[in-house]
Amino acid sequence: MSAERLELINEVFTDLTAAIQDLNAIEAERENKLYREALASRFRLAYEMTRQLTRLIIAYLDEPKSNFPKETLEIGMTNGLLPKSEGWFEMHSDRNTLAHEYSPPDLEKISQHIEKDYSTLLNAGYQLLKQKVQQLNKRN
Repeated sequence: MSAERLELINEVFTDLTAAIQDLNAIEAERENKLYREALASRFRLAYEMTRQLTRLIIAYLDEPKSNFPKETLEIGMTNGLLPKSEGWFEMHSDRNTLAHEYSPPDLEKISQHIEKDYSTLLNAGYQLLKQKVQQLNKRN
C-alpha cells in the first residue's frame, strides 16, 4: 500500500465530494431553465468520479481489478464499496447516452432517472466510499 496511491485516492475523493455536493445543489434548482443540462453535467461528473475512486480503491486493496466500467462497478458492489443495485448498470448506460449525441427527449428521460433513482444511489455510494477512504487514512 503506497503513500502515493492513498494520496491519489484522497484527491479523487475530494473531487467526488464536490461533484456530489454540486449535484445535490442543482437538484434544489428545478425551476431554473438550465437545470436539465446542469443536472446531466453534474451527474456525469459524479458518476465518473465514483467509478474512478472505486477503481483506485480496488487497486489499492490489491483486489482483482478491471479497466472495464461495468466490471469495476461489479467488483465495487461485491467488495462493499458500492450499494448492490442494478441501477449502476442503468446509470452507466444513461451516462454513455449523455456522453455521446442525444436528443432532448433523451435528456428529459435521463433527467427523470437522475432525480428519481441515480442521485440517491450516487449519494449512497458516496457514503460507502467515504467510510472506506476514512478507514484507509486511519490505517496509515
